[in-house]
Amino acid sequence: MADQFRESDDYGTGVFGHLLFATMSSHRLRDPREARVKPVEFERATKMVRLLSDKALAEEHAKGPGELMPEAWAALEAELQRRRRTAAGVVDPLYRACQGCGTVGPTTLVDFRKNIGALVVRFNHEISGALCKKCVDRYFWSYTLTTLFLGWWGLISFFITPFNIFTNIAQYVEARRDLRRAA
Repeated sequence: MADQFRESDDYGTGVFGHLLFATMSSHRLRDPREARVKPVEFERATKMVRLLSDKALAEEHAKGPGELMPEAWAALEAELQRRRRTAAGVVDPLYRACQGCGTVGPTTLVDFRKNIGALVVRFNHEISGALCKKCVDRYFWSYTLTTLFLGWWGLISFFITPFNIFTNIAQYVEARRDLRRAA
């Protein structure tokens, strides 16, 4: 289960745990609290933070927000709060609400991109967040088909469109796999 963690002090400490989490602290910003946290990167950071022991988690948290990417700092804070709630006997809800339609159920973090080319100008839009199966399908087909038919008509868009289509398909396949596992 994803929400379980090891309590032993030796798991995740030392070289392995710190190197794993260090991948999220390699890009520093001026003030991470002002930066926008990307849900997909936050999910990756959360998976790494859960591998850290309590001791290693405290060491990373002691560095402060200025030393970490915003996603890594947010994941550290969330994991500390989750471990405190678990120690106090508070149970987290099984599912979170979909950010697309608001229904409570299995969700997965996705990041879909839409691009419309117009000769010398391009219009791009991005949807990222925790979405349910219905919203994943809706946004994937809407964004991918729009990009497929309208994304090629600009100078820069001609080169960006294949990347966006490939990224959307990869995100869709991963999201459907995650949702199938969650159900």
